[in-house]
Amino acid sequence: MFPYTHSLSPFLLEFSQGIGLRWYGISYIAAFIFAAFIIKWKVKDLESSLKVKEVSDFVYFVAFGILIGGRLGYCIFYAPHLFLEWHSSFPFWGILELHKGGMASHGGMLGVIAACYLYARKKQLPFLHLVDLAALSAGIGLFFGRLANFINGELYGRVCVEACAFGVRFPQELYRWLQEMPSKLRALAPLVETMSAKNIGVPGEVINAEIWNSWITQLLSHSSSAQYHVNLWIHKIILLAERSNPMVVDGLKVLSVRYPSQIFQAFLEGFLVFVVCFFIWQKPRPLGFITGCFGLCYSIARIIGEAYRMPDLSIGFQWLGLTRGQWLSIAFIILSMYFLLFSMRSKEKTL
Repeated sequence: MFPYTHSLSPFLLEFSQGIGLRWYGISYIAAFIFAAFIIKWKVKDLESSLKVKEVSDFVYFVAFGILIGGRLGYCIFYAPHLFLEWHSSFPFWGILELHKGGMASHGGMLGVIAACYLYARKKQLPFLHLVDLAALSAGIGLFFGRLANFINGELYGRVCVEACAFGVRFPQELYRWLQEMPSKLRALAPLVETMSAKNIGVPGEVINAEIWNSWITQLLSHSSSAQYHVNLWIHKIILLAERSNPMVVDGLKVLSVRYPSQIFQAFLEGFLVFVVCFFIWQKPRPLGFITGCFGLCYSIARIIGEAYRMPDLSIGFQWLGLTRGQWLSIAFIILSMYFLLFSMRSKEKTL
C-alpha cells in the first residue's frame, strides 16, 4: 500500500471540469459548524456575556474575518504580486481569484482578531472574551483545513526515504519539476507516450517519447512553446491521477516519496492544540489567556510541522534555513506571550 501515490479528487461532486463541490470548501463549512457548537457549549458553561442566540451571528462575523484575513494574509506574506495582477475576465483582480487557492492561516488569525474587535464594539461585549471563544474552536477549523490540503495534494511534505511506512507521492510535485528541475521530466516519457497511444492525453496532440524529450531539451533553453506543451501534459496527468486512472497512477512511481505533512499538521496544529486549550479552560482563566495559550501552542506546533513540509515554491527556504511559515510563527509566539502576560496582569474578571 505504501508508498502511496496520491490519487484523491479535490471535488466531492464535480458537475463539469473544474466546477463542483470542493473538499476545501466543505472543510470551511465543517469548521464553522463545529465552531458554532463548541462556542455555544462554552457560552452555556460560563457566565458569558455573549448570549447563546448571538453565537450564530458571531460565527458569521468570524467566518468573514477568516476569509478576508486569510486571503489578504496570503497575498501579503506569500504572493504580493497578486496586488498588481489584473485580468480581462472575472473576477479581474488577482486578489479575488479565490478559485485558484491561496489562504494563509496566520492572516486568518489576524482576521479573526479584527472580526472579534468589530463584533465587540457592535454589541458592547468584552473583546478578549470573544477572542478566547474563537481561539478555543480554531484548532478544529485548522484540523479540517489541513485534511483538505491533503485531499488537494497541496502543501506536501519534504522527501523521505523510499521505505517510509507512510510515504506519499504527490502528482503536484510535477509543477515543482517544471519550475526548478525540468530535466527530471524526462522520466515521464514512457507515460506520456502510452497516454498518447491510448488517446487519453492532451486533445489534438499525438506524441512519443522522442517528441517529449525534445520538448524538455527546448525547455532547458527557456522555450516558451515547449513550456506551453509540457504544462498542458502535466495538467492532464494530474487531472487523470485525481480520477484514479490506474495507468497514470502507476506511471507516477517516478515521483519522490514524501512525508504527508498535511496529516502531521492536522494533528499537531489542529487536534492537539484544540485538546490542550480545551483542558486549560476547564477552570476559570483571565480574559485573553486562552488566546495566548492557543497562539503559543499553535506557533510551536506549526514550527515543528513545517520541518516536514516543503516551503512554498515561489519563496523557498529563508534565513537560517527556516520557512516563511516558521518565521511568521516566531512572530506569533511574541504576540501570544503579550496576550498571556497582559491577561495575567489584567484586573478584568476571569471566565
